[in-house]
Parts: sequence; structure tokens; C-alpha cells
Amino acid sequence: METTKDRLTFDRVYPVTPARLMWALTDTGARETWGKPSETITLTIEGEAWTGGTEVQTCIIDGAPKFRVEVRWIMVAPRLLIWHERATYGGNPMHEAEVSQAVADDPAGAALAMKIEAMSFTGSDGIAGLRQGYGGALDSLGRFLGRLPAGT
Repeated sequence: METTKDRLTFDRVYPVTPARLMWALTDTGARETWGKPSETITLTIEGEAWTGGTEVQTCIIDGAPKFRVEVRWIMVAPRLLIWHERATYGGNPMHEAEVSQAVADDPAGAALAMKIEAMSFTGSDGIAGLRQGYGGALDSLGRFLGRLPAGT
């Protein structure tokens, strides 16, 4: 097993209020809609985002569950989310990560600063997969927020 540790950062600005962005980041139904890294994947989430809560996220590809992510919510605050996640594929460990998302005011809407401290158990390919998966999900979040009716 080749392990690789890395820190990933993502910074985005979305044309919505910080409150609307926090809703999209924490609402289970919203996350199932935008949280998948591509349109070919279905995401299911069992559980809810709250301090001390747990959830299981399953990525379904071609009708079969492929990836399982176990999440332990460390902090859910008005503009800060922190969680620990453990991802497996077919029961085999893929990565463990501590993830934080901070939301701030921005002249164009709401700024999201995301940091991930990750340990991949599949080497550098696992880190690249994390970068691609989270990058795709954040792009999907932007499209999701763009489809919401104004003022909601």
C-alpha cells in the first residue's frame, strides 16, 4: 500500500449570499444534487450535517455502489464546516481526510475557502482523484446555485 499525504485548497466565489451558500453546503437534499463530481454519478447521503453528527455518502456508478465515504461532523457553525472523512472502494481504504470550509462575504457574493489535509492509501493517484472529485463537485455547486430562483 503506497501512502501519500497532501494538502489541497480550493477557493471559489459564488453569486449568492453566505447564508444561501451555507444552506447548499449543509442541506442533505441539496448536497445529493450538487455533491457528485460528475453527472454520471448518483450520490446518496444517509445522515445530516450537525456538530457531532455522522453520515454515510455512497457514490453509485452504472447502478452499483462504488465509493463509500463515512463522515464525522466536527463543527457545523454559521460560516464554518469541519469534518473528518474516510473513503473506501469495495471495502478497501482509499483515503482519510480532515476537511474545512469557511464562508465569507465577497463583493460578488459569497467566498468559499476549502482546505483538505488528506492521506491517500492509493498513492498520488488517490490525491489526484480527490482533487478532481472535489473540484468537480464545487463546479457542480456553482451550476446548482445558478439554477436557484432569485431571492431563495
